[in-house]
Amino acid sequence: MKKKLWKNLTKLMIAATVSVFMLTGCGGAEKKIVGTWSYDGDDSTIEFFDNGSAKVKNYSSDPGVTYQWSLSEDTITLTPDDSLFNNTEIYTVEITDDVLTLTDNGTSIELNRMK
Repeated sequence: MKKKLWKNLTKLMIAATVSVFMLTGCGGAEKKIVGTWSYDGDDSTIEFFDNGSAKVKNYSSDPGVTYQWSLSEDTITLTPDDSLFNNTEIYTVEITDDVLTLTDNGTSIELNRMK
């Protein structure tokens, strides 16, 4: 019984370690999210900067709304700088290759990394 418990704990520890490395990668999830992401077939973009700010634009000539962002494990928090936009937004985040998926209450938005 102890041998089986130890074996299961070892598997769980290995799985947790692999999950952490998959989420953070070599440079961390913060490094992976930095850059400009666009909605497929739309001029709307989100640009994440390495200083913790982000700019959301609805079209290319839009001055946009600036947010502060923070990433904790698989959750990103976006807090607007402008008092007109007073709602903090929280999403589950997944990055696979050049696709960023933000999920809130079961609704997902897929964005593509702009190169």
